[in-house]
Amino acid sequence: MTEHIQKLTECFRRLGNSGRAQLDFNEYANFLAFDVISDYSFGKSFGFLDKQSDHLNLIATVDARGEVLNALGHVPQFLRPLMKYFFLDPFWPNGLRATSKLATIGTDAYYLRKDQQDSRRDLLSFLFNAKDPGNGNPLSEKEIIAESISFIVGGSDTTSSTLTNVVDMVSRLPGVRRQLQAELDEAFPGQMPDSWVADFATANKLPVLNAVLRETMRFKPTSSTGLERVTPAGGKVVAGKYIPAGTLVSVPTLNIHHNSAIFAKPEEFDISRWLDSTSSTLLDSFYPFSLGPRACLGRNFAWMEMLKTLATIFRLFEMERVEVADSGIREGFFVKNKECHVKVSCR
Repeated sequence: MTEHIQKLTECFRRLGNSGRAQLDFNEYANFLAFDVISDYSFGKSFGFLDKQSDHLNLIATVDARGEVLNALGHVPQFLRPLMKYFFLDPFWPNGLRATSKLATIGTDAYYLRKDQQDSRRDLLSFLFNAKDPGNGNPLSEKEIIAESISFIVGGSDTTSSTLTNVVDMVSRLPGVRRQLQAELDEAFPGQMPDSWVADFATANKLPVLNAVLRETMRFKPTSSTGLERVTPAGGKVVAGKYIPAGTLVSVPTLNIHHNSAIFAKPEEFDISRWLDSTSSTLLDSFYPFSLGPRACLGRNFAWMEMLKTLATIFRLFEMERVEVADSGIREGFFVKNKECHVKVSCR
């Protein structure tokens, strides 16, 4: 992880030295997140930061796939196999081709890792040695490939989107940016070498940094709709209302995080709510990674990656928004900024 954050800061310095001090942070957040998760999952990064380009067309592929699958869920089941032939609206065939493209990328990454003879411990190394709890047999190749595809999306898309949201908000708010940088200057004093990356142990204890990240995830949750569940046999009583068995239910994250009974003035971006002495009570209603046995498995890894990255880039660089207008969103399974153009300069 540290190696890839170093590469990100190198990219920023090269752009600054070349006179091109403007960049779309949305793009670079994707480069970082995909390189980190591919290295962690397959033992080798996709190399986006090295090339400073999406040479696999992976970012657009994941976006198109997420949008079409989200829409497909609202199409009657008997029509779904036919949507790839609905050429009057290219959204459908293009999105479904992206689904196949992602499967190809995940399969290729799997076979490349399978052919390696080293004993590196990555996510696939655990799956290669895993046993089916039902019959004690090794996992099938089909199952491991399916997990490989899940790693690429689940371990990168939400992280890159949240990083972009933080930079989007902080680059628009000079007061928040100065408050954050003052904390980082105190925590990491002196001149930082080019290879420097903030350590997680220190970053995790910084109240303003954590408040900025929490408030961003409250204000603009990447997964806004909430994961669906099916009411079990016998039904359930929730908040005094009986819900029959087999009912599809969901509690949208956005609604929880914007509940005025819990978060005062929920439509305002206010990091001070997390710096108050009673702020710990807000955590009882803070569910950016969902909750329960189906909550995000990689939440601790993602939290570490985001804190280390944000502490590093805001300690080393000034970032100001180029466009003050709203950036707009792309909505699929996740909600993502369309762009985040910022001016970047060394502090």
